[in-house]
Amino acid sequence: MKSLAYILLLVLIIVLTLIITIEPFIIFLAKVGLERAFIGSSVSIGDCKLRLAHQLILFDIKIKKQGVYDSKICQIGIQFQPSVFLNRGVSVDSLKEAITAVNLEIDYLDIQGLRLEGAYFKIGQLRETGGLYIQQLRYGKAKIREVNSRVRLSNNTLLLDSLTAKSLGGNIIGDLSFAIDDNREFLANLKFINFDLATIVDDFNLGKKIRMTGKLTGNLDFKGKGLGIDAITGYFSTAEYGGVLIIKDTGLLENLARNSGQPLDILVESFKNYHYNTGVMRLSLENGDLILDVGFDGETGKRNLNITLHDFKLRRHGL
Repeated sequence: MKSLAYILLLVLIIVLTLIITIEPFIIFLAKVGLERAFIGSSVSIGDCKLRLAHQLILFDIKIKKQGVYDSKICQIGIQFQPSVFLNRGVSVDSLKEAITAVNLEIDYLDIQGLRLEGAYFKIGQLRETGGLYIQQLRYGKAKIREVNSRVRLSNNTLLLDSLTAKSLGGNIIGDLSFAIDDNREFLANLKFINFDLATIVDDFNLGKKIRMTGKLTGNLDFKGKGLGIDAITGYFSTAEYGGVLIIKDTGLLENLARNSGQPLDILVESFKNYHYNTGVMRLSLENGDLILDVGFDGETGKRNLNITLHDFKLRRHGL
């Protein structure tokens, strides 16, 4: 009986030792892996839990690179196959091979002006499918809410299919793809439905410069690398019932007069209380300049606007 008691005590000591030491070791391995993925970043992990011998949960993960990005992840849940560790031992490489599913709950992510809030992401490596939800994306004054998408992983490319979102009083649907290799290239094909022009004016605090009403629907395609945009093509048209366009800003009218060669007094009168029936907007990126061509047609004639943002950059290439 004493021998059995000693054996049980020894087993208990071994189990307790494993419990005490394995979680700090897992945190160490996870920290090393994240530091490899985010080179030059500071990484901290608050805690971890190992459940049912095949599920690992990391809590309170913070990843930051000064002047580039800052993030806080509430938790990362990882499902894995323990048999891989039995065959290959415990290491960063074997951990990557053993993972069968990952889910993330993100508190916030800041990338040089682009802020993501309240996100949930899940993908299974074996089935290579999952889902994405983002409560809000914000860049400057632009906001996109309630982003939902199906997620697929194919040939080192993350695909967001059947994406839906809300912004500026309207809806967004479309598809995106992101290369998860060293190229980090992305491609987006989006459709904007019934964007409210009055909401755009209000949200961007343009009320002192312009008054605009109506609904806008169209397509926007863009591609790039990292967070740098290389090409943009957009075509939008207004709803059947049209709207109102009034330009109050004298400086804007002076620029229009200078660029178009039209007399300032005529432009002032043209945009004093202009009602349009139809409108078309084209957006493009040419030699680094973002160009917006707008054409309206109403009972009092046509109005055309051309706005150019020189040296347009969402941000510099590469993180």
